[in-house]
Amino acid sequence: MNETQAVVRALEKGDTALVEAMGGGCGHCHESGGCGASSAKMFCSSPRVFRVRNSVGAQVGQTVTIGLAEGVLLKSVALLYLLPLLCVFAGAALGQGLVSEALQEWGGVGGALVGGLLGFVGAKRWQHRLVRRPEAMPVILGLLS
Repeated sequence: MNETQAVVRALEKGDTALVEAMGGGCGHCHESGGCGASSAKMFCSSPRVFRVRNSVGAQVGQTVTIGLAEGVLLKSVALLYLLPLLCVFAGAALGQGLVSEALQEWGGVGGALVGGLLGFVGAKRWQHRLVRRPEAMPVILGLLS
C-alpha cells in the first residue's frame, strides 16, 4: 500500500473527505536541491487535494495517513504512458501504409500525431473510469493528530 500524510480540508456527504497531501511527490520540495528550488517548482507549487474514503471518522483539520492500493497507481501510470505511446507507433505505421510512396514520411508523421492524440484521449477516459471504482479510491488509514 502506498501511504502519505495529509490534512483533512473538508467533509463530504457519506464517508468521503477532501484531504490536502503534505509535501510534493518526492518529499524534497522545500529542501536545497529539491524541486522547490529548481525550475521544476511547478510540480509542488499548488496544493494537491484528493477525495478519499473517511472510514475512521476524521474531522476537518486533523492530520491523517492516507493509503492507495499498490496496483492502482501502477495501472494508472502504465495506462497514461503506454497507451498513447503504442497508439503513436500504430498511427505512424498506418499513416505510412495509407499514402503513396512519395508521401510515406509525412503519412507516418501525421499518423503518429493522430495516433498519439487519440491514445492520450482514450487513456484519460479509461483512467477516469479506473479511479471511480471503489477499490481504486484512496482511504484514510489512521489519525495522526
